[in-house]
This record gives sequence, structure tokens and C-alpha cells, in this order.
Amino acid sequence: MISGKGRVVSSLSEKRGAWRGVDASGVSLDSAGVRRASGDLKLRHRQILHLICRGLRNSEIAAQLGLTESTIKGYVRQLFLVFDVTNRTELVGRFVADAADAEVPRL
Repeated sequence: MISGKGRVVSSLSEKRGAWRGVDASGVSLDSAGVRRASGDLKLRHRQILHLICRGLRNSEIAAQLGLTESTIKGYVRQLFLVFDVTNRTELVGRFVADAADAEVPRL
């Protein structure tokens, strides 16, 4: 079980080769994009994601938000799970791609 103040991901299981998470309300978090756009994230996760996009390290994010570095690491791990990535570069790339997809009207 994965938990944290934001409670974005409360459990994680492997299903059909893709990681799936479930948030505290039971909404699926899967590789198809459910709860991926930053608008679907809790405020604290959005704050941290934006600071990661600006290139800040965990210690700098912690100092700016008045949290401990270990708390920030927990939030970052949760973001990795939600966006189905393994590092910060992938996280920023996926966030930018998802944000661009959300803004482009479908024809």
C-alpha cells in the first residue's frame, strides 16, 4: 500500500502488463490516462510537479514548501506512479505531452 498526505495512490497492482493504481476514492489510475492531467491532481502534487518542471531538486522544493525532503520524495514517487514513469525527465515529458493533448481540440 502506498500512502501519503495527498492520498493520490492508495494501492497498486499489476494487471495485463501495465501498472494500475487506485486513488483513495476508488478511481482507477492506469496507463490509458485516467487522472493524468495536472488538473486531476491534488493541489500539493500540482505544486511539486510544477517545481520539478522548473528544475528544482527535492531539497529546494522542500525548503520552498516548508516540508521535509522525505515528504517530497514520497510525493515524487506518487507522481511517478500516476504518470507511469521512472524518472523526472520522463515525468516532465509526460506532463507536457498530457497538458498539450488536453489543450488541443479534437476534430
